[in-house]
Amino acid sequence: MLPSEKRINPYLDKILRYALHSRGELSNFILISVLYAIIISFNDWGVYSFSFFTGLGNLSISFIVVLISHGLYQLVQRWYSAHRGYQPEHKVWFPGIIISIILLIVTNGRVSMLASTGIFIHHLAVQRLGTFRYGENLKILGPIALLGLLSTTFLAGISRIFLDTYSWTPVASYILEQFYYYNIVFLLWNILPIPPLDGSRIFFWSRLQYVFWFSGIGAYLLVLNFTGISSVVIALITAFTILILYYYFYEQYWWNPVGSGVDMKHSFMNEKRKKKLGIK
Repeated sequence: MLPSEKRINPYLDKILRYALHSRGELSNFILISVLYAIIISFNDWGVYSFSFFTGLGNLSISFIVVLISHGLYQLVQRWYSAHRGYQPEHKVWFPGIIISIILLIVTNGRVSMLASTGIFIHHLAVQRLGTFRYGENLKILGPIALLGLLSTTFLAGISRIFLDTYSWTPVASYILEQFYYYNIVFLLWNILPIPPLDGSRIFFWSRLQYVFWFSGIGAYLLVLNFTGISSVVIALITAFTILILYYYFYEQYWWNPVGSGVDMKHSFMNEKRKKKLGIK
């Protein structure tokens, strides 16, 4: 048997074939990582006065932090895309780059915007089994985007735990602080429901899912930032509570048609529809 005919694991072959970056995507990944590193280290070019070598060292550390964090984020999304039989593609969002640079200059580095990419998926006919899945499947794209945000949340939690648990050298402390800062800021921007950011993928997949994960991740970050405690339990309790309230006061009325016999007196949306149709 020729070497090229040796049997390999089909699943591993699928992941290696479709999950890895293309040459263009890899170039964009490096450029975006450089931009993000500049943004998060913008005010770290010296303590009391400008120092080129101090700033260059901090920029290098920040670049490595971004490579690891952003690399894990994209790796998780690309793995799950290939796992579900789709070709992932991370595209640069140029308006995000422009806004990031403007905010960086106008605020002198006080406001950091880290939202310049979006994930897209392409159907792989060779991986299809069963009925053809027309177009972009939001039921697949939503979980793909969510997994990337969860990996970012994980890195933020781990870096904060290590930062508060041990006594570190100044360099090690700076590395952990950059890990924490980058992942927090990246998460806060990319969870917003603005296309093509991950938040929009989750929102159009399911509003209930978006409310649950937005409130859960938000509660987790608030507790982590102000107390240093990484509490998944508090995050889940908060997420379920807000989800129930959201469904009771809003979502359950959204899908009830006018005149269906369902009590709609508390529904703002249906009240507007009733007035428009002239129904009392």
